[in-house]
Amino acid sequence: MGNNKTPKIRGFYADSVFGRTGTTCHQNRSAYAASIDLSNEDDPTCWHIDDQYYFGGAFLVAPVINSEGVRDVYLPAGKWVDFWTGKRLEGGCWLKQIKMPLERMPVYVKYGAQVPIYPHLVQCTDEMDLAQTVTLTFDDRYQGIANSILGNVVRFSE
Repeated sequence: MGNNKTPKIRGFYADSVFGRTGTTCHQNRSAYAASIDLSNEDDPTCWHIDDQYYFGGAFLVAPVINSEGVRDVYLPAGKWVDFWTGKRLEGGCWLKQIKMPLERMPVYVKYGAQVPIYPHLVQCTDEMDLAQTVTLTFDDRYQGIANSILGNVVRFSE
């Protein structure tokens, strides 16, 4: 049933989200995942979007919920980076007719976000030595997942 790239990618980020980010979320009384309207109260367009959400504060996730694998994505104001390609985008606009294969979904990262990543393949997060965590920065140097430390670990190919 497809490939296993997505579960592996989730594993690298999951421990950081529920560890460091979890502490921050608890201290700030915020959620790991939050609807787009709660984080963009001043943007009326966001008030009516119920199928996009923020994950871990840095990621904007827009699941494809139709059989065609196509959807429109709204990027709130600010600079964004396409998680898959590294393309930089300016927000405050709709991206129309985004087509994604089944094993992916549209994911955008706030420009400048620094995300802790575990750089080794493991079967279980219990195997992680968090002292080996590295920071992946989503800025002009980021050239897409295939060219990042994360892509190297999961041997990602387009």
